[in-house]
Amino acid sequence: MINKLMIALILVVALGASSFAGSPKQAQNPAVVQQLTAQYRLTNVQRGGQIGAIGSILVLQKDGLVMYNVTNPLPPTSHYKNGRISKAAFGGFGKDLLNVMNTPGASAAIDQRIAAAGEKVMVSKIDMQKDGVVFTMYDGAGYYGELKFPFAKNAAPTADQLLITIGEALAVQPAEAPAAAGAVAAQTTVVPPATVPEQPPAATPTVSQGMTIDQVIAMMGQPTRVADLGAKKIYSYPDMKITFVDGKVSDIQ
Repeated sequence: MINKLMIALILVVALGASSFAGSPKQAQNPAVVQQLTAQYRLTNVQRGGQIGAIGSILVLQKDGLVMYNVTNPLPPTSHYKNGRISKAAFGGFGKDLLNVMNTPGASAAIDQRIAAAGEKVMVSKIDMQKDGVVFTMYDGAGYYGELKFPFAKNAAPTADQLLITIGEALAVQPAEAPAAAGAVAAQTTVVPPATVPEQPPAATPTVSQGMTIDQVIAMMGQPTRVADLGAKKIYSYPDMKITFVDGKVSDIQ
């Protein structure tokens, strides 16, 4: 096991794995790092890949980001160059050997996936190196990887230039703003109360000639006074006087 580990370390050095933490190529540029972390807020990722406080949610704009399962101690490194994301040509093989050797029961087939454009990721670390800036990213589903933006001829660009280049591969998902009160009101449909049709006024009882005494009483009720003149009877109401002859209405006053 020791001999295998030594061989892997020699390969890593020979292949120039410059993306490891603590690399002598690492450059300190606090101002640029500060601008980058202000644009891409870091997510707190705990040991084992558990997500803590979430920072910016980034949306991949390109296919090809290689990601390993977090059970591997070292993430793979991909490069963004000439508008494409591809796995780094140097250092990847040595990392793979170290991952297999340091993971009990692991096989040469590392659990990995390739993230596609449109997927959402979070950045946990931003490293400024002399030859590029490296983002360590997690997909929130147990996979992580590094994306390196190499500098042209080892000449570090300005923060603004970096943001333009990084923006080609990573876009910050805008936070969802709460809806304004006016917008909510505009979306709310006011349903007016149901209109109850007006009922026509009840027809005023009308006494007509020829009606019988029973019909009149059913309509008008009992009279206030009755003048019984035999075949002729006069029923008095507060505002009406009805004369009956032979039991039928003959006159209305």
